Amino acid sequence: MKLSSVSPLRRRTTDPIDFWLNEFLAPQTSKPNRPVATKPAVNILEQDDKFQIQLAVPGFSKADFKIDVEDDRLLISLVQESEKADQEKPTYRRRGFVYGPFEKSFILNKDIDQKKIQANYDQGILSIELPKVAAAIKPEPKTISVG
Repeated sequence: MKLSSVSPLRRRTTDPIDFWLNEFLAPQTSKPNRPVATKPAVNILEQDDKFQIQLAVPGFSKADFKIDVEDDRLLISLVQESEKADQEKPTYRRRGFVYGPFEKSFILNKDIDQKKIQANYDQGILSIELPKVAAAIKPEPKTISVG
């Protein structure tokens, strides 16, 4: 069987193989080998003493990320150097995981200690720790006995 690019606008067919190729292997865009870049999935966790933002961005290095705090905003961006012209680019028939350059921003409220923000990139997860200021940390509940 020969593999070829399948257009999502292609006419429906009764052949089950052609139908399967049209429905499930159609490219994301009408231009072959140019998939639509997606933004990463994000988790935001809150703990007693901090918030944590996790972005799923597999396949990059720590140097590809730029994280800034500016005007009470956390700005996260993926910046990749353009590929060298002398490198041979692979020809993809289908690309399922693609992240292009992106920017994501979050508003930081007064409960965040902006001077103590830290980031870590491990196994495809960019994790940013946002510690709370001491005044925002709720004291643990306690029981007071009556004497």
